[in-house]
Amino acid sequence: DVYKRQPEMHVQDIKHRKRAGTDFQARFFIRVDSNALFYGFRVSRPDELGDASSDWENFMEWLAQQENEQVLDELAIKDNLTCRLISPSSGNLVGSEYDWRTDEKGQAQDKNSLTTFINDVPGTAPFDLELSATIDKSNAVACGSEIASNIAQLFNRLVPLYQAAVTH
Repeated sequence: DVYKRQPEMHVQDIKHRKRAGTDFQARFFIRVDSNALFYGFRVSRPDELGDASSDWENFMEWLAQQENEQVLDELAIKDNLTCRLISPSSGNLVGSEYDWRTDEKGQAQDKNSLTTFINDVPGTAPFDLELSATIDKSNAVACGSEIASNIAQLFNRLVPLYQAAVTH
């Protein structure tokens, strides 16, 4: 996994972190690579043959409610967030006023809900869903210590997603 080789920090509730199945726990993350800084929320879906993920199941139950998907859509648009479905067939999705779109070159796919994209991933394929902001390296450096405030503000806006995933 290309993301495993990049410096990354996770932020979670300490009581939640101590539970079993840490690979599939919902979390906030901050990751850097040679070109950019990424930060946001991640939740993982294991394969059907592996460990169950109550975080994933809770998140999907939350997302299945139309008003919650709308909240997520509005967050993505307002904060210019990208949704990454990191799997064997990974891709980036960008929210717009009316739908979610792939940002890949070639023919873009448009679907009216994030849930539709998620449901199109085969049930046996594990993957991570990341909702993140991206700042290119030069802008991140120019922000100086203010970058911590930017990250904290986004994490605060993403708390409802985290709470939905970890509340059992």
